[in-house]
Amino acid sequence: LGIPLLRGGAIDERRARFDTVRQDLSIQRTNVQQQRIDSVRTGTLRYVEWVTAGEKLKVARELHQLAIDRDEAIQKRVRSGDAAEVEWIDNTRTVVQRESAVVRAAQALETAAIELSLYLRDGEGRPRRPTEQELPAAGLRAIENSEHFKSRISLLVERPLSETVSGHPDVVRIRGQTAQV
Repeated sequence: LGIPLLRGGAIDERRARFDTVRQDLSIQRTNVQQQRIDSVRTGTLRYVEWVTAGEKLKVARELHQLAIDRDEAIQKRVRSGDAAEVEWIDNTRTVVQRESAVVRAAQALETAAIELSLYLRDGEGRPRRPTEQELPAAGLRAIENSEHFKSRISLLVERPLSETVSGHPDVVRIRGQTAQV
């Protein structure tokens, strides 16, 4: 005959403190894990923003070069009398606009590099600002095709924190205790 004599009774203070400390430690480990996940997610987003800024700079430079090439062609037409000078003046405005777009895109790339440097470290653990030469040649397609990138994202997307916490041994134990009551 088994009669639970201490069921619903008091627990000694030493065991209660130990159990509380153990649960607090478990909560802190979960908080650290959440911070790591957040850090990886934010660092990944900063990397994608940096690559995107590099792509925008590349496009801005190409558009600027097109405007310069067109300007040279219009100048030849004006000199030969095939086009009015106003057409060349109007295209000069386009060249200047595209040049300022290159400057803005370069500034955006620099800003993105600074933000990424908070997550990018050199061999000694110091923040390192990535250079334009380090941009992937394939741009965003390089990210999409990267197995490393896909595995990092799947870790963040496929297993949310609620699943991680719900499987924790202390959470399972506490749920079991409350189910018995």
